[in-house]
Amino acid sequence: MAEHQGGSAEPSLEAAQPLLSDLESQQLWGSVPSLDEVEGAVSESCDVSRLLKEHQAGVLRYVQAKGCSKLGVFEEQDAIVFPAFEETQLLTFGSDRRRIDWEGEWRRQLRRVGKGKPQEGSGWSNTIELEAYVVTIRDAAAPEHRGLLQPLLKRYQSRRCSSAVFALPAVQAIIQFKWGCFARRLLLVELCWFLIWLVSFNAFVIAFQDEDLSLSLRALLASPRGRFTVAAELLALVGMAPFLMLELGTIPAYGLGWVDLWNGLDASTYFIQIAITVMHLGRWWTKSQLLTSLLAAQCILLVFRLQWFTQAFQSIRFAFLPIIQEVWESLRFFFLFMLLIMWGFACAFYIALRRDEDGPEEYKSIVTSLLAMFEHQFGDVEMKPMWESKSPKSATLLAVAYTFVQGTVVINLILGIVINSLDKIMEQQDYKMLLQRARVIDEIESTMPRWMQRRRPQWFPRYVHMLRINPDKLDRVEQDALWSLMGRDEPEVLQERGSTPLKEGHPRHITGRDDTVDEEGEEGDGTGNGDDTSKIKAGKDTGMPGASPSHAGGDQGQQPALIGMVAALQRQVEEQGHLLRTLADRLETAPSHTA
Repeated sequence: MAEHQGGSAEPSLEAAQPLLSDLESQQLWGSVPSLDEVEGAVSESCDVSRLLKEHQAGVLRYVQAKGCSKLGVFEEQDAIVFPAFEETQLLTFGSDRRRIDWEGEWRRQLRRVGKGKPQEGSGWSNTIELEAYVVTIRDAAAPEHRGLLQPLLKRYQSRRCSSAVFALPAVQAIIQFKWGCFARRLLLVELCWFLIWLVSFNAFVIAFQDEDLSLSLRALLASPRGRFTVAAELLALVGMAPFLMLELGTIPAYGLGWVDLWNGLDASTYFIQIAITVMHLGRWWTKSQLLTSLLAAQCILLVFRLQWFTQAFQSIRFAFLPIIQEVWESLRFFFLFMLLIMWGFACAFYIALRRDEDGPEEYKSIVTSLLAMFEHQFGDVEMKPMWESKSPKSATLLAVAYTFVQGTVVINLILGIVINSLDKIMEQQDYKMLLQRARVIDEIESTMPRWMQRRRPQWFPRYVHMLRINPDKLDRVEQDALWSLMGRDEPEVLQERGSTPLKEGHPRHITGRDDTVDEEGEEGDGTGNGDDTSKIKAGKDTGMPGASPSHAGGDQGQQPALIGMVAALQRQVEEQGHLLRTLADRLETAPSHTA
């Protein structure tokens, strides 16, 4: 039996389970049937190839409804559970059988992963309810097209499904198993190779700045600085080689579906790196602007490409290139409209200032005028040169109009749309992380030699078993309902008796009760020594012992409290009427005093 659990270290259970608080994900897990319910529809011979052939019209519905089944639940001490789940959202292991002694196996797994040592100093100990599942599709964890991930990735890249499909319990379990089993370690190895590429190329760029471009390659290698430059350039090629091999192995698997933003970025870095090396070592066009442009572009593209690795890790899952892509899809027509506005004002400034020889130089041609519009797109146009020009009124009016339209209206609209797009992206960041992990896994499997796959059968088991904490059974604070159990009368007990209803938002100002009136509507002495009915009412609301039986009853028990409230309201109305009459009398006598 192949066993594994894994994941990146996280500070808390909520952080370790990115989908723990996601309502849609909880609904997916809550709808998982038991194994006995799907045993008739899913036999031991149901594998991925049969699924894709016999259920082409509803593969995703099949995976959601029958791709994963619940084996059962059991409880374990939190001192064992929490250390085991500290680094992952799911515990997984592979097996050649679907029906196993799942409870006994998971208890052994928990003690092995959680070290089986009770933690002292945790305040108290309780039991945690755990749910055991199994992926019912045989060989769903197989590599490449024989498994489930690559067909789903092809479906996603052809825009026929959303990234939420990778949060389906069966798919999420496969991703988690492979990620912890081998993909995370191999991705870290890839990251090390990429850092070699990145650091070596930047070292080459720095050393290349003061190079004598008229020297031949032989003369260049004669100096220590020249040898360092060439060595850094060759080392950058060595760091690039594994990624080029991975890319060449992925293209046949996806065909035209391989073309997307990330793969286009990767291909650009390969082409530019090879072109720079050929031009530099061949001493061709070393003094041309082309080589300089390629060097500058490669510096930027390599930094963008570094984000490929950060998306898959829970603690640093951030990448601004996908964000730019999402924002561009939301704003592409608005950007076109903004460019038209800038072009219109550029033409207007060019025409208004075309005869002003002493005017601003940036408006002497249509090209420089357009660049000036980009420079002043936030509305920071200088008004003094406009007023001192030969057409002061028209130039100043144009400057004021551009400042208002572009700097006040257009830019703020763009910022609002960008913020809205970012909110949508953040809502799907957990799905995007699972998608990125699936891409990494498939890229590794597509280039993995068959002999390595045969030597590592534990990486591709027939069935994947998983374990998760039941979030509905966790002993935790519901932050949205911290004060939900506080009755209307409890704040009155907690509030000082000497405070007045109109100061500091006293609760009695809301309920309409006076501080010197008890629940029966009778006046007290201001010290709380009146009738004890208020205490009985507070005891009833909080569920404390000592509540009056009459208050615990039906409408008859509530009559004294209602009578007291009506009496308090009546007294307040009388006091307000008295104040209004006094104010009216003063207003009537005001003119005579003035005279």
